[in-house]
Amino acid sequence: MAHEIYNEKFLSYRVPAWHKLGQVIEEQIGAEEAARRIRMPHISTEPVLTASGLPTDHKAIIGTLDEGRQVFSVVHTDYREITHFDFIKGWDRNVTRYIETIGVLRGGAGIFLSTKLPSFTVKGEEVEAYLLAENWLTGNRTSKIRKTPVRVVCMNTLQMSDRASTHELRIRHSRPAVEQLDKNFQALIQQSAAEYSTLKEAYEILASTRMSADSTVEVLEKSYPALPMPEALLARASSDNEALNRLAQIERYNGGQIKHQQACARLYEGEGRGATSPAAAGTAWGLYNSVVEYEQYAKDRRDAESIMFGAGKFRVERAFDAVCEYAGVKL
Repeated sequence: MAHEIYNEKFLSYRVPAWHKLGQVIEEQIGAEEAARRIRMPHISTEPVLTASGLPTDHKAIIGTLDEGRQVFSVVHTDYREITHFDFIKGWDRNVTRYIETIGVLRGGAGIFLSTKLPSFTVKGEEVEAYLLAENWLTGNRTSKIRKTPVRVVCMNTLQMSDRASTHELRIRHSRPAVEQLDKNFQALIQQSAAEYSTLKEAYEILASTRMSADSTVEVLEKSYPALPMPEALLARASSDNEALNRLAQIERYNGGQIKHQQACARLYEGEGRGATSPAAAGTAWGLYNSVVEYEQYAKDRRDAESIMFGAGKFRVERAFDAVCEYAGVKL
């Protein structure tokens, strides 16, 4: 399932996401009501016992879903989980804005939700700001809250970049987590206005920076870097099938990276959404957004978790770093 949204448990306000799943609503509702509509998993814990019934210092985090109960993770008893409902209640308690998107990932082990913050313009092109929150019960991922801007002409509220975000806060699962949650939500809302004024200035610099042909290639190579061919494997390839197979894997990977670069270049050169606008045409801003659009819409295989939290996010992050470096932008 390429989209990775669990069992179509996704809701969006007015605009459907690229995966075309779930519910699109017209009314403005809070997180608790949105969670009720998509039937958010109920979370519970149970002690972990040995085969002979002896207690251990571990517990299982269990989700009750439409199809039954499922173990999301086994963690130490010191682990302070935030249930999805506690996370959502914390959102409504502190954010007090309607939900833009909400969805369930990894069979219910993760959830995300977002809302729109005040927008700004870059050379007449609107950039919308979003608050994104994610909660995980896998035992190896922290819950996070961050703010990020998204360009309207290639908008998808699932596309978030840590480096493009103005602030990110993590909720550790080793101390009173719900109290952390409230403090972090409040801190991000309070810091919003001042930080977006700084980001607007940075984006205007990107939209005013022209890209040369060589620098365009360089940015895309940094966004989709090739793997080096290890000298040791090259030396062994003539007599070692394992080394030969590994070199073939690297060549296939590098060939895929070149295809990604070429696809982004085509979007940048005019095929992309809004690629010919004054802010995007031939600029660092437009090149960055070509990578964003490719990862969101144009790529053959893409999923929500990768776009928000995984490899897709890191590719966009590398592109943002590269155009900022070229334009002399420091955030």
